[in-house]
Amino acid sequence: MPINTTHKIQSLALLGIVSTVAFERIAATDWRFLNSKAGILICLWSVLPYLLMACATELLKNPRTQSWWLAVSAVMVMLAIMAYYHTLLVQPDAQGALIFLFLPLVQCLIACVALILIRFLAGRDR
Repeated sequence: MPINTTHKIQSLALLGIVSTVAFERIAATDWRFLNSKAGILICLWSVLPYLLMACATELLKNPRTQSWWLAVSAVMVMLAIMAYYHTLLVQPDAQGALIFLFLPLVQCLIACVALILIRFLAGRDR
């Protein structure tokens, strides 16, 4: 059974979630950050774009629109992994943890704009 586009997008979303939580663990140096409400909220906030990414596949039923969303999803996940890696491991800084607040915001905005554009372009193709 071949893997369809929906499964690829959901796999990318899972990769994003796992890598983001792993980078949060690196930033916090252990898992105790999940013992506080703030740690849990930051963790949920940082994985929100990937949940949006996975849920958006329900809005896009056309194979062409799903392939566009797959491309957007792949770029978002790879850029996020590179940003986390660079911020936390290559050039660590005292303000580096702010990436867990602002990168998800940027990702959600990009995802919403991309979804609107994809839906608009799909409507024009009919």
